[in-house]
Amino acid sequence: MRSFIIFFCFFLSSYSAFSIKEGVPVIKNFKAEDYNGGSRIYSIVSTEDGLLYAGDKNGILEFDGESWRKIDCGFTVSSLAIDSANTIHVAGSEGIGILVLDSTNTITYKSLNHLISSEKKIRRFRFSEVFNVQNQIVYVLKGEIVINTPESIRIIEFPYSFSYYQKVNDELFFYSPDEGIYRLIGNKLSLINGSVQVKDKNIRAFFTINDVMYAYIEGFGFYNIKDDILIPQKDIMAGLNLKGVQGAVQLDDTTFAIKSYYEGVVIINSKGEIESKYHYDEGLINNTGFSVYKDSWSNLWIGTASGISVIKLNFPFSKFNDQKGIGTGYSSVLYDDQLYFATSQGLYFAKKDIQGQLKFEKLFEGHVWRLHIIEDVLYFGSASGIFYYLKQWLKPCNLLQVL
Repeated sequence: MRSFIIFFCFFLSSYSAFSIKEGVPVIKNFKAEDYNGGSRIYSIVSTEDGLLYAGDKNGILEFDGESWRKIDCGFTVSSLAIDSANTIHVAGSEGIGILVLDSTNTITYKSLNHLISSEKKIRRFRFSEVFNVQNQIVYVLKGEIVINTPESIRIIEFPYSFSYYQKVNDELFFYSPDEGIYRLIGNKLSLINGSVQVKDKNIRAFFTINDVMYAYIEGFGFYNIKDDILIPQKDIMAGLNLKGVQGAVQLDDTTFAIKSYYEGVVIINSKGEIESKYHYDEGLINNTGFSVYKDSWSNLWIGTASGISVIKLNFPFSKFNDQKGIGTGYSSVLYDDQLYFATSQGLYFAKKDIQGQLKFEKLFEGHVWRLHIIEDVLYFGSASGIFYYLKQWLKPCNLLQVL
């Protein structure tokens, strides 16, 4: 199946927010056999010199832009973080540690399990994660938090369990179904909301929308943490199906990525508006997004259940296609603020549905080659002859008239 690629940057300034101003991005996929690792990618980071690191069920993967290398640590790596010194910190199913250079100048894994208060209790590592928060490395384990700074090691133990935690605006937030929402302040956990509205719920993400902190509660909607108000899902990010949300990641000061088990990855801005969606139908390698990372070169890396997808956000080309394929592309034209495509399967125009998904509607069956606009009329050539299309006619069956 060939994809239909079109240069779109020239048109951007003339479109409204809901117009078809671009197709889906060009996505490069890496399968498990490409990097010789596990299919599930739980975390991705990159260094200042452009080396990419990914955590999978077998260890750590290193990518230099051309080739992949495995770094063995003997367990599933669930989380990676990078500090100001460009050191990679690791958290996984059987420990925490860092990546270091050995005597042969090769990067290897070094365990830091001795920093943990109960090293023998391997179950403490099951849901471990690591974050860089305000220039200090924070390991979150089952039952304790380890704060690792150049000056000292601090440990915070807690008797209750956290079902979700996330970094937002360089602060770390935790959710306990029994207690409520906590924030890490210095070396202490501070309860910031213990309302009955949030207890015994399934909080799956934190966002800041219009400078207000929200928690997404699965099955209920968005909870305004400060004002203690539950807002139905239909009133924020209208039209977005949030089924199977497993977390969110703040990509930069103005955007968040929502990770989903079934719907891929959705990018929203700080106003709560949907900016883009990436899923299997648009080229993502799998619809289960475990990790999302935006590097310094505006590449968006998405770790999934079947490998890694990378999207060059600043790439000046996009792709128009659907899952079934619209055929080989021969010509395209912008007519009445709408994109039309001549392909080997017919004449199509692109539109977005209520959820912002790109759809293609066929207006003419058969090979269509050239498209021309003459005196505000769209003409096209086909195997059956020359036809024209007038924008004021609304029903597709009445639009095509033989000259």
